[in-house]
Amino acid sequence: MNKTRKLIAGFVAMMTVAAMAFAGFLPIRPALADSTDTSSITVVNAQPGHTYSAYRFATFSNVKADDTKRDTIASMDVTTLSGPSETENAQRWVYKLHDACLYGNDSVKAKWNRSSAYGENPAAFMATLTGEELASVAAVLTLPEGLAPDGTATVGDTAKDMTIDLPEGWYVITDSGSDKKAIVATTVTSGGTPYTKFLLNEGTGQSAIADTLGRFYAKAEEAQGKPHKEVYADATHKKAEDLANFNIGDPVYYTIDTHISPHAANYNDYTFVIMDQASRGLTLNPSTLTLLSADKTIDANSEATATKLTKDTDYTWDISTATDGTTTLKITITSPKTLAGKYLRAAYPATINADIVKPGTYTYTSTNAATKETKDTTDQLPANRAYNASRVDAYDQGWTEASDTTIFTGSIDFTKVGVDEDAAALAGVTFNLYRGTSSKQSDTNKPLTFNQVAVGEYNYNPAGKVTDLVTDAHGKITVNGLAANMIPNPKVEAAPYTFKETSTNTSKGYAQSILATFTVDHAISDSGVVTNTMDKANNTLRLAEIKDNAITVKNVKNVTQLPLTGAAGVVLFAFLALVLATIATLLAMVYRRARAGLDE
Repeated sequence: MNKTRKLIAGFVAMMTVAAMAFAGFLPIRPALADSTDTSSITVVNAQPGHTYSAYRFATFSNVKADDTKRDTIASMDVTTLSGPSETENAQRWVYKLHDACLYGNDSVKAKWNRSSAYGENPAAFMATLTGEELASVAAVLTLPEGLAPDGTATVGDTAKDMTIDLPEGWYVITDSGSDKKAIVATTVTSGGTPYTKFLLNEGTGQSAIADTLGRFYAKAEEAQGKPHKEVYADATHKKAEDLANFNIGDPVYYTIDTHISPHAANYNDYTFVIMDQASRGLTLNPSTLTLLSADKTIDANSEATATKLTKDTDYTWDISTATDGTTTLKITITSPKTLAGKYLRAAYPATINADIVKPGTYTYTSTNAATKETKDTTDQLPANRAYNASRVDAYDQGWTEASDTTIFTGSIDFTKVGVDEDAAALAGVTFNLYRGTSSKQSDTNKPLTFNQVAVGEYNYNPAGKVTDLVTDAHGKITVNGLAANMIPNPKVEAAPYTFKETSTNTSKGYAQSILATFTVDHAISDSGVVTNTMDKANNTLRLAEIKDNAITVKNVKNVTQLPLTGAAGVVLFAFLALVLATIATLLAMVYRRARAGLDE
């Protein structure tokens, strides 16, 4: 005898369907007679050029009305139809529905495994499911082989509502323009009374029309677009930095712009998550995050008039950091349905930290567009750059392509050399570093401050305590974390930094009176390549020189060891001429005094 159950849940959800295999065999049973009443299903927002085909898999009988609402069904019996064949499993609805129930979500599996009453009537079992559970069945449902549609409708060039005339029953609707399927019932007439509604809990997928028989909403096949991400040097977001190079310790300001589909209004369970993943070298500060919404794209000029959403009411965020320093920030919209069609802008600051100067790895999360597989990928990240990428996941369809930004810092290094046995390297020489072309200290021009990483290696830190940079055993000084421009801008423009030698290694006899001052023009290309060139006009006694982007700075023990080429030679001879002139002047004075004594 055929088993039937009361239909107590709605027919919902346009879901992706994948074929599955059925491991068992079910006995064949004769089909019950089904209703011949004529009804229809309306495809709301049917998409241009798409054909919608309806395949009936169950009939209704023994309809009972709700006591208080005469247009509403309280219960009815559901009977699974056969297929093109009563004997071939691949051509039977019983087989296909049983298979889909067996491979639904965990809740469906648990219910199916607990019940033995529905073997020959899986459609009756499906009538006991919630909207979410029924959607999971639709996700793995395939049609019997050789099945012809009971009705079709083809849309022209414009989206519109399309009605398919059909016998009463429960249908699977396919869409030629996508791999989506809908499970929906027609309106039901019993005893001359038309019924358009069920008593049910509104579930996923159909929103306000979820409790209406004979209608379902055709989701437009518009893939969620990737967000738009920018980085700024200022909190007003006035000028995006196409080439973003900064100092360690600088604040940077990120914006993420995206759009929630208008179709979210038709789904109670629509989800929307913005993900931002930043590499090591960036300390995110989401505690001051703002999320704005508007009817149009938001920019710096419209931020003030956009609606500011409320944390924990309109959205939530969470943050986690991986072992390689990759920080993942996720912003979850609480009710995308209420923001359907809105444009969003998430904005938050970050600070560049000293980890940027070290090479490392970056781990990001992505979804394969073809397979919908989500995975984490780790890429190598060079020193002196940090990476930040944003993605969006709408309606659990997987992460979009990334919109990303890269920021850079730079390094300057040089080798201090002496004479004779120190010609390759001279340790223990101290410098200060100034931003700009002047080493004259004032209230507005003070030595830059650093954290010492090791002898000879320093990371810029605007709040650091170290100003004296000391050469290591190899005569080297390296300073990291410097911007190419005092205020970053999109142009590849060198920034001057001036090194001033403050003391030399006098224990080895080097002259404290002959010290170097030189200016380096520091540039970073849009690919992060650092180029340091020498400002020849600001190079005291030409003690510094550059060759193949490598800087050496010489110390001497006496004036005769100064460089003798070019302008330096002129300086040396001018210096010697001055010394000789001074000696001549002194001799003349001595001679005049001696002569005066003789005359007396």
